[in-house]
Amino acid sequence: MLPLAPKSLLDADAWQRAAEATPLGIQGVAVLGGVALCVAGARLYRVAIFAPGALLGLVAAEELTRGMDEGIRIGLILLAAVVGGLIAGAVERLAIAVTGGLVGGWAAWVGWLSFQPREPSWWVPAAGAAVGLLLFPALFRTGLKLVTPLLGALAIAWGIGHADSLLVVAAITGVGLAIQLASGRGAEKA
Repeated sequence: MLPLAPKSLLDADAWQRAAEATPLGIQGVAVLGGVALCVAGARLYRVAIFAPGALLGLVAAEELTRGMDEGIRIGLILLAAVVGGLIAGAVERLAIAVTGGLVGGWAAWVGWLSFQPREPSWWVPAAGAAVGLLLFPALFRTGLKLVTPLLGALAIAWGIGHADSLLVVAAITGVGLAIQLASGRGAEKA
């Protein structure tokens, strides 16, 4: 086990002490994370979805397998982490599809009422929901390329002490967006 790592995954005080003892400090970690988000945020999204589920599975299995043989315990902990990550991914895909359906249905309803004074028939929001269900996941993936550089820029700006500077955040966001769009084009051509 690492010298600074807590003996239990649920020991918050030990994690706090370990974070304070890192050579980079929390601002350095924020800058590194921000750079990762700016450069490859959309590509790291799957990892960001998988990680909390894996961590939850790992923590649950670590607590539930106390007292077991170490070899079996490690295997069960790893299995629970993988299953937790896969469940998180499935929930994320379902949430995106449901959101797309709701947004599409709502947009069709509002669009109908904008041109017709009477309530729409049931099929109008149903058709809008079907279109939203199909389009929203693709739009969501494109939106990630816009949102992740912004989040990365905010983390970098905070880490270097310029969180209140709109110019710094905008410049870093622009660079990150350009990198992600350029790297996305190369991956699509290949």
